[in-house]
Amino acid sequence: MADFQPVSGIEYNTDIAGDFETLISPPYDVIGREMRRRFAEKNPYNIVRLLLPEPSEGFDRYQAAGRLVKEWLDLGVLVKPGRAFYVLEQRFELGGAELVRTAVIGRVRLGPWRENGVYPHEVTLPKPKADRLNLYRATGLQPGPVFSLFEDKGAKAAEILRRLKTSPPYRTVRGPEGTTDRVWKITDSETTAALTKVCADERFFVADGHHRYETALAYRDERASRGALPPEHPANFVLTAAVPFDDPGLVILPTHRLMKLADPDVAAKALRALEEDYLVDKKETIDEESMAPCLLGAIAVYAGGAWYVLRMKDDRREAFRKEVGELMADLNVCEVRERVLTRFFDDIDEAVASERITYTHDLDEAVRRVDRKTSDAAVVLSPLCVRTMAQVARAGKTMPPKSTYFYPKMPTGIVLKPLE
Repeated sequence: MADFQPVSGIEYNTDIAGDFETLISPPYDVIGREMRRRFAEKNPYNIVRLLLPEPSEGFDRYQAAGRLVKEWLDLGVLVKPGRAFYVLEQRFELGGAELVRTAVIGRVRLGPWRENGVYPHEVTLPKPKADRLNLYRATGLQPGPVFSLFEDKGAKAAEILRRLKTSPPYRTVRGPEGTTDRVWKITDSETTAALTKVCADERFFVADGHHRYETALAYRDERASRGALPPEHPANFVLTAAVPFDDPGLVILPTHRLMKLADPDVAAKALRALEEDYLVDKKETIDEESMAPCLLGAIAVYAGGAWYVLRMKDDRREAFRKEVGELMADLNVCEVRERVLTRFFDDIDEAVASERITYTHDLDEAVRRVDRKTSDAAVVLSPLCVRTMAQVARAGKTMPPKSTYFYPKMPTGIVLKPLE
């Protein structure tokens, strides 16, 4: 089971650093070049300067980040306030409804997947892990949390959080995605011990941040290779934001696949080839409701201004179940990887690495990209259910990268975790 503890973190000192809203950012992996520029311009101490550093004064980007950390600590921009859990409430609108999601941020003891009560649901890619490991080495910090989910048996954690949120928040800020974020800092030993005890009976399922977890584990192993680490050494833990499964604001959006093809004829040939496995229903339009959620989720291809809704033929479905297993065969992300994208690309991994397959969670953006010919075709999916994700993780299975998109993202900069 998971060992979830308060974290001895590093915070921004807003008396020196400035308005907290100008200091935080989304996670590094959703920040493009233009977004990075906007956040960096908000404040010279914005966390994006550490998340996605740039070369400076003859130092490479990682060395530059390490110098910034030292400089900000020396100036008092960053301070070490002691052990605490941080409770983060995010209030946001989606589909005309107001939703509220609540997370607890602390540290989780590292270990190989599943052996320490932490379960993955997606496979990871080597390039982002190498990048983050270089950053961790240079800065000695983990700047952003892993986002995990847990069952919360008997709603014990939810009740603790409900009581905590009746007190005035530590910080209130407009989040990077337009959310209203409130933060409570929990330092009293009785409450922190209660949260740790509740989570000691729980498994944590990583929703977002698999790369961050595996990078923290690689850093720990590298550090331990130079000499045994005491059990409470900071490198033995990963910064984690944990949310109960039944939180009413827990939202998964689908992640659609955008394709840049070798030549214009590939899409038409692929659609014809798909008819071997699928009943293909050509439509002029589709909407979000037609992409029904959960198991046996809908799949559609958009190309050449038309929609092609796919439903696997019964005999092909039965063969697919025998090939990949009952659970995985009912996941549209697995089906897309194994049966749809293979009609467009000879080598899926190479297409991902060369960014001929890219991603968006916005259906309208997927359509615009194809209409404007910046992409040649899109594969549009319905979202997965939270408990389906957990079911896959419990079974020891993993889904393809970018199978889920939890909205909104956890902001980076609430608290940073030292690795040394």
